Amino acid sequence: MCAALTASLAAIADLIVTARRAKRLMRGNIVLSLVYNALMVPLAVAGLVTPWLAAAMSGSSLLVICNSFGART
Repeated sequence: MCAALTASLAAIADLIVTARRAKRLMRGNIVLSLVYNALMVPLAVAGLVTPWLAAAMSGSSLLVICNSFGART
């Protein structure tokens, strides 16, 4: 049964802990994405990015996905 549907106070406490961890993870993912793009976009605008490096710019998405997978417990 879902923890949100039980009448236990311990289940509600667990939900709060899980929600806080998810919020922290989302903030971390946003920071990772912003930092990566802040570094790579100016290089692309300056023309310093080769086609191979441009293809690797999907790394921002990969960083976020890997960070999210690491949060599973």
